[in-house]
Amino acid sequence: MCIRDSESTIVDCTAQPPHLLRPGQLLAAEIAATLGLPEGDLLRAAELSPRVAGALPAHYAPRTPLRILPHAQIEARWATAMQAGQRIGVLALSPHAQAPAANWIALPNDAAAYAQQLYAVLRQLDAAELEEIWVEALPSAASWLALRDRLARAEHGSGR
Repeated sequence: MCIRDSESTIVDCTAQPPHLLRPGQLLAAEIAATLGLPEGDLLRAAELSPRVAGALPAHYAPRTPLRILPHAQIEARWATAMQAGQRIGVLALSPHAQAPAANWIALPNDAAAYAQQLYAVLRQLDAAELEEIWVEALPSAASWLALRDRLARAEHGSGR
C-alpha cells in the first residue's frame, strides 16, 4: 500500500542489513518482504547521525507549540481551555460538536487521505495565532508510521 502525498521512503542499502532512514510512501513491511528481511531489521535505528532530509529530530515544525495527545486527553482538556479563554487549535480524527470548526479540524481516519491534508491544515492552524495546537495521537497501524514520524518531528521542533 502506497500512501500518496507523503514524503518518500528512504532506505540505506549501504549497510547490512539495510535499514529505514525515513518512513514514507512505501511501508516498511513491504520493503522488508521484498528484501527478504524481518521487518525489525529494517526498522532498527540508524547508528549514525541523520544523512537524509527530514531525518533531523525537528522537522516540518510550526511556530505554534504543538502537542500530540491521546483523544481522551484532548476531550478532557478542551472545555477547561475554552472556559479559560485559551486559543487552542485541535487536529483530530473526529469532529467535536461544541468546538468552532476553525479551531477543531477533523481529518479523515485514513492515512492516505490524512496525509493529503496534513500540512495545509498545520499551516492554517499555525497562522491562526493560537497558543497551542493539539494533535490527536494517530493509530499505531503500519500505514500511519510516516505520519506519526512527521508529527513527532513537528512536535519536537515546534515553538515549545
